[in-house]
Formats: sequence, structure tokens, C-alpha cells
Amino acid sequence: MDSLGVISGVPTMVQISYFTVAISDSLSASKTRELSIGIEDTLYCEDVLKSYVPEDFTLLQNHPNPFNANTVIKYGLLKDCRVTLEVYNILGQRVATLFDEKQEAGYKTARWDAGSLSSGIYFYRLQAGGFVQTRRMVLLK
Repeated sequence: MDSLGVISGVPTMVQISYFTVAISDSLSASKTRELSIGIEDTLYCEDVLKSYVPEDFTLLQNHPNPFNANTVIKYGLLKDCRVTLEVYNILGQRVATLFDEKQEAGYKTARWDAGSLSSGIYFYRLQAGGFVQTRRMVLLK
């Protein structure tokens, strides 16, 4: 390392012993869990994240909204079930099926690329088990 704190040469090793993961329910910030785990315990971390199951089915507002071409839709599944996430235009015509498959319980994220569609109001609809919810989003190009 030179006097400015810059590493000269090619680094041969990076070592991280522990890190902290904060898990929070976006609907209720009071339900926060913190984990400090060693890098060698990454499988444990994945198990903990998978075990963090919402108290109910949820469909959150897409982000960003309005959006230009790409957006993210987050949702929570109370239990393992068949899940369908579809997008409709203002006329009620289905313009995309993001997925129609069985999924495990937990928090999920779906990304939608609407680059081939025109600006306007769209609706996304989540069906999971007996849960059905629809939300509105705006595509601006």
C-alpha cells in the first residue's frame, strides 16, 4: 500500500469474516431481524431468509412508479402455492404473464420489462392460492 492508502499491484485475497444482514417486513418496520454470520455460513443465511415468511399474502406497489420500461414488483406468499402474476392494459387485455407456476412461501421479487409497450396505465394482478389482488402502475416513455 502506498502513502495514500491505494493498493498497488494486484490483490490476491479479500477476506471478510462477518457481516450483518437486516431483514425487515416492508409493511411493518417493527418486525426486523438482524443476523451476524460468518462467510462460511452462507447456506445458513439462505435458510434463514427462506424461513422468513410473511404473516399473510401481500402484493406491494411496483417500484419505481411511474416507470420507464422496467419496474420491480414485490410480493409475499404465506404458503407454498401456485402463483400467477399477469399484466393488463387499461382495456383489460392481458399484455404479459410474468409467471404461472408453483412457488415456495416467502418474499419474492419479479421484474417486468415493458419496453415494447406504449405509455399508459397498466394493472398487475397476483393470484396465489385463494388470494387475488390487483394494483395499478404507470408506464411513461
